[in-house]
Formats: sequence, C-alpha cells, structure tokens
Amino acid sequence: MKNIKQIIYILSSILIVSCESNKKESVESELNKKLETEFKYDRVWGVYISEDNRTKSETEMYISGADTIYQQYKLYKDGKIDSTKSNFYVLELNKTGDSTYFGKVHFNNIEKYWYKSPVNEVSLGLSFLHMERDSGKVWNFESKNKNYVEFKYFHHSDTLVGMLYETRHLDTIINGEKMIRILEYALPIDNMSKTNNPYIETFELTENKYVR
Repeated sequence: MKNIKQIIYILSSILIVSCESNKKESVESELNKKLETEFKYDRVWGVYISEDNRTKSETEMYISGADTIYQQYKLYKDGKIDSTKSNFYVLELNKTGDSTYFGKVHFNNIEKYWYKSPVNEVSLGLSFLHMERDSGKVWNFESKNKNYVEFKYFHHSDTLVGMLYETRHLDTIINGEKMIRILEYALPIDNMSKTNNPYIETFELTENKYVR
C-alpha cells in the first residue's frame, strides 16, 4: 500500500492550493452543483444468514454502477460477533453547540489475531475531508497503542467522508538481522448511505481480502 501519511499530507496541500486559486464563477458553480447533487457510491450492507440461523455475516459494500467494493465484514455466531474473524469499525459521533462535533472511532483489525511477532507500536489514524463551495479542509487525528482514535472538529455539517488507517510496527528477523516490519491497513469511513469518498481511489481501497 502507498505510504498513507505522506499521501494525506500531499492531499491536504493540493486541497489548500486548489481552494486558494481563483476560478471562474461558471466553473465554480458547476462544481458546487455536482458536489451537492451527484454521488459516486451507494453504501449498503449485505446480510447472509445460515440455514440453521446460528451464523450471520454482514458485509459493507460501496456500489458504483456495475462495480462493487467490499469493505467492512462482521461475522456473528449464536448472536455474538466473532472479533477474530471480523474486520470493522464503530463510529461514535456527538454534537455540542452549533458546529462542534466530537467522538471516537473504534477499530477491530482481524490481522491482530494472527501476528506471531512482537508488536512494538500501533498507530490508528483518522482523516476527514470537508468540502463546501470554494473551501475545503482535511482533519487528521491519531492515537498510539489504542484500538480507538478520538476526534473533534468544527463544521456546520455532520457528514463524515474519510478514511481510518492503522500502522503496526513488528519485530522481525531477515537474513539473521533484526529489523522492523511495517504493516498498513485502511478502510474508507462514511456515515451516510451515499458518498463521493475520494479516499477510495486515492489510496486504492478497492478490496477487502477478509470478506468471505
């Protein structure tokens, strides 16, 4: 996967420069109209229940035309989620005052149950993108050695369009030499059923190999 932090920095810089540049009013008007009325993805959940009703799976899908991108996956056994075979996040979003939003995103990474090497450090990052007419902003948050990341931002909209990403540093030995192995994993994050989430294409979040 591409280096997530570097690309987020580049994305933020491009957005700032782009928003500060002068544009013709006709082009700006057309862009605003498109952002407000057109959505690339329909975000839905598919559910499968076994014949004996003891097992259920839920799969998050981003649908665009004939293309379907699978993301979160949850497996339930006898009504309880099996975290060792599920890959998902839980979003907590709260509001105070007129424009302050805060909350947490908890992440269950299925890969953590498979690691045999010692984990030195875990970073969980969250990046939100807000666009409004000729202005835009990328909000970035990060936590260390936790399975959740807290956030707080100021905006008039409660629509979240972004990405949740995890970086793990593991001890490993290559050719007899001690080294650090870096593993990255990311998921798009949205709280609406329709979205233009740009992180999907930018970071190539087009497949979740854990979807059964």
